[in-house]
Amino acid sequence: SRGQFIRDIEAMAAFYKNEIGLRPQDSVSILNLSCIEGIITFFALNKIGVIVNFIHPLYTNDQIVATVRATKSKFLCVHDVLVPPKKNLISQIGLPVMVFSTPSYASPDASETVVDEKYYGVLKDLDMNYYGFPETLERYIGEPEVDTVPDGMDYICLYLNGGGTTGRSKTIMLSNRNINQQNYVNCCVIPLVSDPGSRTQIGCQPFFHAYGLCAGGLDAIFSGRKVVYLPRFDPKAFVEVMKHNYVDKFNGVPNMFRKLVDCPDFDCPELGRIEIMFAGGDTVTKDLHDRMHALLSKYGSDAEFHAGYGLTEGVASCTYNPLYKNRSDSIGEAVPGMTLEIWDEDCRKVENGVVGEIVFSGPQVMEGYLNEQGVRGEGLYIDENGRKWLRTGDLARMDDDGYIVFSGRKKRVIIISGYNVFPGDIEHLVNDLPFVYQSCAVQGYKDGKKIVRLYVVPEKGYGRDEDRAEEIKQIKDIIGEKLSKFNMPRDIRYIDAMPLTKLEKIDFLSLTEQAAG
Repeated sequence: SRGQFIRDIEAMAAFYKNEIGLRPQDSVSILNLSCIEGIITFFALNKIGVIVNFIHPLYTNDQIVATVRATKSKFLCVHDVLVPPKKNLISQIGLPVMVFSTPSYASPDASETVVDEKYYGVLKDLDMNYYGFPETLERYIGEPEVDTVPDGMDYICLYLNGGGTTGRSKTIMLSNRNINQQNYVNCCVIPLVSDPGSRTQIGCQPFFHAYGLCAGGLDAIFSGRKVVYLPRFDPKAFVEVMKHNYVDKFNGVPNMFRKLVDCPDFDCPELGRIEIMFAGGDTVTKDLHDRMHALLSKYGSDAEFHAGYGLTEGVASCTYNPLYKNRSDSIGEAVPGMTLEIWDEDCRKVENGVVGEIVFSGPQVMEGYLNEQGVRGEGLYIDENGRKWLRTGDLARMDDDGYIVFSGRKKRVIIISGYNVFPGDIEHLVNDLPFVYQSCAVQGYKDGKKIVRLYVVPEKGYGRDEDRAEEIKQIKDIIGEKLSKFNMPRDIRYIDAMPLTKLEKIDFLSLTEQAAG
């Protein structure tokens, strides 16, 4: 219940302040699957001014260690099922550990649950300083509430790892003001529930994405919907929740919707309850649009895909298609409170209908990148009037109604299942192999699904047909060792030479166009 939710937030805030000794603008790293413990911990730490660093559990160990150290985290939270496979990583990090317990809130009272001893045993063997979430909660329920940090609107509250506006991985700093504005926007564009708890939203998007945290978790809480969290997205589990709850709203990325329409169980009468569908993170194809709408119409729902656009630097949702004026050919108009313009290379606003770079100004614009200041032409840009703008690195045009038609990505980033893949990371590894002269990773498609396609120009004396199987194996081995599975090229092609731009740079846009064919 709402009362239990607030009670548990207060208890954990007291723990982190009184027992761990965390102070305003300290940071805590959370390596977890989507769960109620993650949301409670976020709110508890936020109350005392502590910054939360949500980490993708599929990052490599080197990536996880790097972000924990870069954010100077003083504490680590880990989902119990991640403890055994990540034991060496946890030991290497060496911080005190909180273990989230999967069944905590499946029991009648979370405070009566304990973490399975098999997970504790791993940490005991490592001689780690550790705590179990349910046992800690039980100790602190009923303790005096700690004070909320004063004047905290401009405090940094989140570190999220994103692609940066030029496609290079960076840690993005978001403030309470940023997040509160996003919550305000959500309440403006999504109907509130007149009878709180009577409608349900399924939280199946990860918290380490701004869209997942805000549109998959926080907006449901603020709109009065009950939330059911799925640690991992699974179409059959999603349908089971639909059948036992009045689900009236979907938020998700196109790949999630695609998996749903491919699931036979999704063809069910409960679809008639759906009133709202927001899609972000990528383009909704015509095929997906038609298949989803055919299913909804079959059961009497007139819900539509409402496409939007955003990025972590702008707290997820920067444009949206209003419920009253939805256009399938557009990513919508600027959300309330944000100013959107289209600029040329000289930071000048272009006329409607002209393609240029999407830029934003407003209270959702990030505070900056950790350990790196925004500079002209990258990330934050301050105009001659002192106004802060976010240069997105993405291209679009605006029509006379203020609606935005997306043209493509200026920055080099490939989004696969909601995960940002940075081609430069792949190319850096591959180019160091002795048989590779140049490489270029681009977005491609295979069986209708988005993939990473890698083009390779061999060094002189290499690249014979009989050697390519072994060379391709070495390419995959080095990527598999150093990067996440999403970075793995599903198609590797040898070419004689890279296409070049007029500035003699690799023309990755040309290769991307080839890969789309």
